[in-house]
Amino acid sequence: SVAAMTMSISLHHLSLISNVQAHKLFISAQHFIFTFMVHRPYVLAQNWRIIPMLYYFFCL
Repeated sequence: SVAAMTMSISLHHLSLISNVQAHKLFISAQHFIFTFMVHRPYVLAQNWRIIPMLYYFFCL
């Protein structure tokens, strides 16, 4: 039916948008982590607990 087709198209569109958003988020997070590691290694060492959380979040 037309309704089912429209719904599947809109769902596909939403998933594309969310993929782009997730990709942007991933890039910015990578940049943030890189900057963190370069400029503030002691801060990263203090906040070592967040690393597994970030890893889990981005590799899910």
